[in-house]
Amino acid sequence: MDGIRLNDLESLEAFGVNKQKIVEEITRAYAHQIYVDGFFNGDPHPGNFLVSKESPHRPILLDFGLTKRLSSTIKQALAKMFLASTEGDHVALLSAFAEMGLKLRLDMPEQAMEVTTVFFRSTTPANEYHKTMKSLAEQRDKNMKVIQEKMKLDKKEMKRFNPVDAFPGDIVIFGRVLNLLRGLSSSMNVRIIYMDIMRPFAESVLSGYISRGPSVNDRWIFDSPVHSEVESKLRQLLIELGNNDKILGIQVHHVLNHTSGLHNAMGDITQENPLLMLDWDGCLNCISQSVPETEPGKEQFYHYLSFGWLCGGIIEHASGKKFQEILEEAIIRPLHIEGELYVGIPPGVESRLAALTVDTDDLSKLSALSNRSDLPSTFQPQQIAQVATTLPVVFNTLNARRAIIPAGNGHLSARALARYYAALANGGKLPPPHSSASKPLLGSHPHIPKLNSSQKVPKKRKCIGRKQATVPAVSTNRSYEKVSCSDDLEADEGSNINRQSSSSDDTSSSRIGNNLKTHVAGKVYRNPRIIDEFLGTGDYENLALPNGGFGLGFKRFTSKDGSSIAFGHSGMGGSTGFCDVTNKFSIAVTLNKMSFGGVTGKIVQLVCSELNIPVPDDFLRFAVEQRGEDAQLQMGRPMIN
Repeated sequence: MDGIRLNDLESLEAFGVNKQKIVEEITRAYAHQIYVDGFFNGDPHPGNFLVSKESPHRPILLDFGLTKRLSSTIKQALAKMFLASTEGDHVALLSAFAEMGLKLRLDMPEQAMEVTTVFFRSTTPANEYHKTMKSLAEQRDKNMKVIQEKMKLDKKEMKRFNPVDAFPGDIVIFGRVLNLLRGLSSSMNVRIIYMDIMRPFAESVLSGYISRGPSVNDRWIFDSPVHSEVESKLRQLLIELGNNDKILGIQVHHVLNHTSGLHNAMGDITQENPLLMLDWDGCLNCISQSVPETEPGKEQFYHYLSFGWLCGGIIEHASGKKFQEILEEAIIRPLHIEGELYVGIPPGVESRLAALTVDTDDLSKLSALSNRSDLPSTFQPQQIAQVATTLPVVFNTLNARRAIIPAGNGHLSARALARYYAALANGGKLPPPHSSASKPLLGSHPHIPKLNSSQKVPKKRKCIGRKQATVPAVSTNRSYEKVSCSDDLEADEGSNINRQSSSSDDTSSSRIGNNLKTHVAGKVYRNPRIIDEFLGTGDYENLALPNGGFGLGFKRFTSKDGSSIAFGHSGMGGSTGFCDVTNKFSIAVTLNKMSFGGVTGKIVQLVCSELNIPVPDDFLRFAVEQRGEDAQLQMGRPMIN
């Protein structure tokens, strides 16, 4: 490849190359490799670069003999460390150290911050080298003296003492790259401010932002001058393929819209290896190796089991947190439904759970039905009937109840689910407190993390790279402590139905323990167009399959007269929840005696008719007793999404 060597200063000058701009672009490229791609060249010395002779002059990276791949966890920890040092956040810095596996032998956050700040310091021109080194040496001696005094070591012991207990290999390569880039800047006699150049890339990691590229900017392909007609046509082809999703493959909106093509993924798990279903990480690994049966975005099939692992895996990857942590932070605590919604129960909840049973009459009718074209091949009526027979045996065991299976292992009360949909019915706004007439009081038996009494929790902690959170801080301690309650029953084991409707205009308040819980206005979702997002309408219409039954994450419900906008979700056993946006109404029905729509449909029809609210077609067909062919038609479409 033709170009100018970085150490050929005369040629760079002759071609009018802006050295400052070139080194800034190189630094920016490495920030993208490290923080966004998680895959970078580990040897950025001057001999591995050229500068294009044609204008605009671009840096050209050579020799990929030494490369490094970073895991998502390390990538986020590096971003957190960088931002913590720029903002002087000691708590976030120590947290980043822990996440990347960097262990210190003593607790000295001030010294840790100083060292990290030096790590990301701005570069200096060659003529300032000696002055900079002298200043760094003085700062190091000062820090070591503080450590010596704290550890009470003599000079001989201090020489042998290493304040770092464990230093991860990923950080070694990362540090090498920064030092080489620093040397590159010095040799080019330019000053690079890492804090400014690298910050946007580090922030993008913690905010979970991933640029699609083609749809946002058709310059995502390197825009050096085109040297031939073939190259021009090739670039145009790549842009078209990218915009038509031919390169990017399965995307998040395909998963939410049930068009990813992975509808049968893991479908045989209950027969082949039912214990694997209890292994969250094992299931995520299997789902990541699955191959789509249909082209993503083209056909819609209900992802009855894979949906939970797909969405859960995406959430964990994007946030860097565990699925249950996000569920707690984003849904449970803001809605004040602690103790009544779990995906994988903690210890101490078992006594409040109802046992699963099956409506054998419904089951016998279901097994006699023919296949349906709108359901996956592994989820036809015969398979559903077979699975329903074995489900109670497996899911009543403690191991299954504690497993994370988002698509099939929710433990919740109807009123907690109704409260969630009440928030959605009003554009994501938190509804007023639940009625105090409902006993036991909602949120009266939460499980809360034990806090170490010796732990000092900062009064106000700045959240690095994210908007300020509105939920209380949570300890990383994984143990739970049950809060005692005289009425400690979520659902009687002998009962088969738990239903709850809720209005987002409810103005009542509830008393939890001895403290009055007052209503504080807030939002579960910040997007003002969250309803359009869930329905796949408006600005999000191009992300959903036209005329499909699903929006983005929820089933679209319609009424005969078309007078209401509603969406929700129904499970295999007859439990359901939905919200009517037009009438600001939500309802949830949870059953432990698994049926296929008859019981739930009649309950929904009764409540809606009493409130003069249109009944969605999915439930209206179950409202009256059917006979003969009508009964067969009703059972032919059990209330499953």
